[in-house]
Amino acid sequence: MHTVHTYRSYAGGEPYGYLPEIYVQPVYRLRELVKAVRDAMEDGQEYISIFNERGNCTGLWINESEPEPDGEGGMVMGRLVYVLQRPEKEHQELFTKAVNRLLKR
Repeated sequence: MHTVHTYRSYAGGEPYGYLPEIYVQPVYRLRELVKAVRDAMEDGQEYISIFNERGNCTGLWINESEPEPDGEGGMVMGRLVYVLQRPEKEHQELFTKAVNRLLKR
């Protein structure tokens, strides 16, 4: 069994009473895993990770979307852009921080 962890924080953060949302979804088949990751991406989650049965994170997607001007003086979120991170030596610190954020409860 694998688990898909998702994390979303809100712009105001804790001072305004909005705590980050962390969800853990168990998956048993490849089809369920792909659907869980796809649904999380369509929802615009900030971090999406897959943990194996030993509790090791095998992959992590980080949403790196940037707001764009809407033409009326405001900003809107642009197209969703996810970057896949793996536990490699060159990005180990970033990867570890992101994984720790997903494991907070």
